Amino acid sequence: QRRVHGEQTRELAAAGRSRILRSLDRGVSSGKITEREREQAAWRLRFTSDLGDFADRQLVVEAVVEDEKIKSEIFAELDAVVTDPDAVLASNTSSIPIMKLGISTKRPERVIGMHFFNPVPV
Repeated sequence: QRRVHGEQTRELAAAGRSRILRSLDRGVSSGKITEREREQAAWRLRFTSDLGDFADRQLVVEAVVEDEKIKSEIFAELDAVVTDPDAVLASNTSSIPIMKLGISTKRPERVIGMHFFNPVPV
């Protein structure tokens, strides 16, 4: 299954893609992954600036700035576009109560916190 990565603009999506590809290239250069593994990982990633591209996802992880209003707006929009009623909408928030984000949706029981830090460089 392909992974969808969203950003506010196409330019930010392209920049995110470039960062990930550079990290994968470093993994190949250092011998941590093969060229084939790099290509497979790159193929599985899709970048977008349209939240509608998340419509068919079963898990969406939000990781935007720690602003309750912005996060709540995103959760309301995701709730409207994600078609699977059992899909999980997750937030990377470290300070906003998950229930505050959940009430922005019609499925608060499917909203979770999933805090993580930057990925380990390859």
